[in-house]
Amino acid sequence: MIIDRYLIREISKPLLAISLILIIIFVGASTAQFLADANSGMLWISEVVKLILLRNLISLELMLPIALYLGIVGGLGRLYTDSEITALHAAGMSEGRLVWPVLGLSLLCALLVGFLSLAARPWAYKESYQIQAEAAIRFNLDDVEAGRFYQSPDASRTIFVDRIDRRTRQLEGVFLTSTNGNRTQVIYAAKAYQQAPTADDQPVWVFLQGHQYDLDSTGSQDVMITFNQWMMRLDSEKLQPLGYKRKAASSLTLASSSDSGDIAELQWRLSRPVATILLGLLGVPMSRATPRQGKYVKVLLAIVVFIIYYYLSAMAMTWVDKGRVGAFPGLWWVDTLMVVLIALLLVQQTWRFRLKSPSIPPGTGQQ
Repeated sequence: MIIDRYLIREISKPLLAISLILIIIFVGASTAQFLADANSGMLWISEVVKLILLRNLISLELMLPIALYLGIVGGLGRLYTDSEITALHAAGMSEGRLVWPVLGLSLLCALLVGFLSLAARPWAYKESYQIQAEAAIRFNLDDVEAGRFYQSPDASRTIFVDRIDRRTRQLEGVFLTSTNGNRTQVIYAAKAYQQAPTADDQPVWVFLQGHQYDLDSTGSQDVMITFNQWMMRLDSEKLQPLGYKRKAASSLTLASSSDSGDIAELQWRLSRPVATILLGLLGVPMSRATPRQGKYVKVLLAIVVFIIYYYLSAMAMTWVDKGRVGAFPGLWWVDTLMVVLIALLLVQQTWRFRLKSPSIPPGTGQQ
């Protein structure tokens, strides 16, 4: 229908614009984060590009629903303030008729979000974990600068160097922490340097005149050693299988698990396409405005409503993850509240439209 195509076109314009803005903002934030690691030599530029693309792929399950929601509020809001919706009502279109093209567009977006959430997102997390694991074993003393703290991409190792002697290629005042499970190793050395890689490409770190602390998180097996020379060979740092990562696990794996954390993760993935449809429908009553209100007066209120909805969903996921709430109602009570809110707003809007619609008694007309 021509009117449906027109409404979808008017919604699609702000939808695409908002999506582009959100992607640019997220790319900028991701680039700043990963370029810091690339600048210190912890990540290669090719890895930075891959991580940025993967992070944006992960974020699409959130950006697309909010772009659809704000696109509907902005697009229909403009039609309201420009009195185009009033003209459509005068032509015989009911208030509820606005829902159908919005529902169709929301269903298409929900299919895409469902694919992103159930398949693309775990794959992207798996690839990101793999890249960061590979970068972690390349953590190189030669790449650091004096006076700065550096952390490996997997956050397992932190280093600080007070001074660097460029002539002798030695680091001075070196502080290094490494975490492995419940144990944390802390090394402070007056000097340190890195030997050439061995035949298996594993570099050797040499620390001079310092102390090494092996700390247990329980505090029961702490060890302190004073040394003149301490050599750390990275044989144990070879890339190992990633092991189980919930965010990188396939949806089928999560579906067969009874762990509360896996249940929470699966329900979050399943709820994203549902949230897309609900946000699309919510945009219809939220977009209603009068010509005096301005084109985007409802956008701020719409953002507040989205933040509340997202916060409740995240809170519900945490409750399921911690075992405070079972698989039922799980996360679904938040969506149920949203369905009730949407139904009330749509019914109220339709009822007001009927009350304001002029009725012409039969047999009357202009003289």
